[in-house]
Amino acid sequence: MRVDYEDHLAECVHCRGRQRRHRTIDVLLLCAFTLTFVAFLLMSLVLHRLETLTHIVNVHMHLHEPTLSHIPSSITISLQAVVVAGLVISLLLWVLVAMVTPIPGIVTGFVRRRVSPDTSDPLSKHAA
Repeated sequence: MRVDYEDHLAECVHCRGRQRRHRTIDVLLLCAFTLTFVAFLLMSLVLHRLETLTHIVNVHMHLHEPTLSHIPSSITISLQAVVVAGLVISLLLWVLVAMVTPIPGIVTGFVRRRVSPDTSDPLSKHAA
């Protein structure tokens, strides 16, 4: 059945275009979830740094009212919980898209198109 499917994709321009469009969407989803993961990670680092700075300011400086001390610790903890939840959700969605998408097939097809037949034979001889 796979041979019939691949033969149909080789012949039918419409289905090949749809497959290419769907693979592009899959790669864009992976990129988007990677960017959201990085954004949540950076937010986590900023919140951790902000909490550290407010704690140090509150402990060591009793003369001036710090500008960052008006943020209650309960809000900081709840924002950290939201950031951790965002990290977990974006990581799970990334894994889900990576499992559903045939990324190894896409990569090997891309490499096969880029490597010419003249250079593929010496590569296989050196590997053996």
